[in-house]
Amino acid sequence: MSTETDRPKRLHWRNQDLFDALKEAGIIHDDDYVRRVVIDVCVGRAVVVHVERYGDERLIRLVSGMAGVEVHCDSRKDYE
Repeated sequence: MSTETDRPKRLHWRNQDLFDALKEAGIIHDDDYVRRVVIDVCVGRAVVVHVERYGDERLIRLVSGMAGVEVHCDSRKDYE
């Protein structure tokens, strides 16, 4: 436990406690390709959680029936 004089430690995405809390809350899952999570708190309104994910091959099935949609694939390794 920290005291008032201790400097708080920064949380990073791969902080296991944060990762586990998001999983336990059902916000993310082990097999998700999550890029970022934004918890948007606006006073007097509902809290909104935005989960931004990288698309995968399931997206192609989703958009294949949509008119005017183009799918571009990038095979760069930094997305995996």
